Amino acid sequence: MRQVRQSSTHQKLNRSFQAKSSLQKGIAVCTIALVAVALSFLPVFEAAIPEAAAATAGTYLYTWGNNDNGQLGQGDSGAGTERLIPTRVGTEDNWIQVATAAGGALALNAEGHIYTWGAAWTAPQMGQGDNPDNPGTGLITVPTRVGDRDNWVFVAFGGATTAAINDQGHLYMWGSNSGLQSGALGQGDTAPRNIPTRVPGNQNWTSASVGQLSLAITADGYLYSWGRNDFGQLGQGTITPFESTPARVSIGNNWKLASEHGEIAAAINKSGELFAWGRNHSGQLALGDYSDRNVPTRVGTEANWVDVVTMAAVIALNSDGEIWSGGVSSLGRLGRIPDAANPANLLGQVGDADNWIALGGGNGHIIAMNANLELYAWGSNGSGQLGIGEIGGFRDAPEFVLQSYALVGFSQTGAGFHSMALMRTTPIEIESDITKQLIKPLGTPIPNLEFTFSVTKHSFNGTNTASALAQLPDIPARTITIDNTSTVTTSATSGITTLTASTDLL
Repeated sequence: MRQVRQSSTHQKLNRSFQAKSSLQKGIAVCTIALVAVALSFLPVFEAAIPEAAAATAGTYLYTWGNNDNGQLGQGDSGAGTERLIPTRVGTEDNWIQVATAAGGALALNAEGHIYTWGAAWTAPQMGQGDNPDNPGTGLITVPTRVGDRDNWVFVAFGGATTAAINDQGHLYMWGSNSGLQSGALGQGDTAPRNIPTRVPGNQNWTSASVGQLSLAITADGYLYSWGRNDFGQLGQGTITPFESTPARVSIGNNWKLASEHGEIAAAINKSGELFAWGRNHSGQLALGDYSDRNVPTRVGTEANWVDVVTMAAVIALNSDGEIWSGGVSSLGRLGRIPDAANPANLLGQVGDADNWIALGGGNGHIIAMNANLELYAWGSNGSGQLGIGEIGGFRDAPEFVLQSYALVGFSQTGAGFHSMALMRTTPIEIESDITKQLIKPLGTPIPNLEFTFSVTKHSFNGTNTASALAQLPDIPARTITIDNTSTVTTSATSGITTLTASTDLL
């Protein structure tokens, strides 16, 4: 799971007042006022960046899709409780990172607290082994806090394996550690853990992707791997059943993000180059052939990749705002229909849009956001995980889900049949009173006045770059007119008459 870094880009108001008629100063007998301009700020975000969660405030959590075990966090579970459109979880608005998996759901809030749900209380990936309120039976169907620590900054979830990084750079893991997930906890054994347990060794971890195998990156750019390795998916140049302790992937020390999906792995380095490795019998590595790889292998020649997710396919986002996909094409997961010119086992562009900013998904489905903050989805929809209001079938091209008004992040691919997003589905409206008082002599006609407001784009946290600002739409100047058709009110005590006009600036 990778977080989407907030660029806090807003619209900045410039005011210019243009009077069309000349005003004579005289006795103050009338006040003309401009009031109550409503501002709808739409925070938007740069393309997905693989960093530990750095947000100081989050937003609402929405879930949809399968809910057999309460993984939507809505307090219910079982057949018939699916949500077919994004549905808000609780009332909290401080979530900053989420992750989904076949074994449940995981979330981190701005206070540094971790919450889990979507499996039995006794399931190790729920991390409730030291919870005195643990009833020992039943499902956790609402977000339930893991432990009492308040310094978590990053979370990841895959299969039935969970990981978290604290503000000291220490990596902790818990959950299943045997079978297909043998050694995935990095403890040198195959015993499960039901509370966060520190992975020995490094103290400077920044991000991770976990499941049947585990990938993690350090602050100095080294990539480590452990867990399942029957197809060489650890990238160590070997093929073994599994490895239970972290080992460094030998190629380079400039890794930026990594993604695993059981039998395959992919990663992007700080030069923007994309690599993939592991099982490739169906072309799922997007390398143009069907041979497995046990070391990271460059995908294509481009060097502008910014995010990647894996799911029997490689789905990647570049800095031009394009999404490309390659791998197994069944159930529409590629978001495109392969042909002889654009085969499934090579990267091909999803549609022709060039304004995508974020990727997420689950087991065979993708959710994506564009610069207009429009949510789209494609792939499998057997549990309603696309959020399009119906269940069943699949979509082989991006389909519109909803218009949002802010995005903090998506859940990444963790083999789940549900989706999670941190977003706002209504504008954030702020009332701002801007008043201009003009005085005219008693008895003179009401003047015709125009007040012109221009809007410029500005970022307040040091990311005032062309790419960040391009994510905001251009807003034309707005004009408010004060004339004899304006709203008129007269004070009963002072006798002063006020003319008022207002507009929704954005």
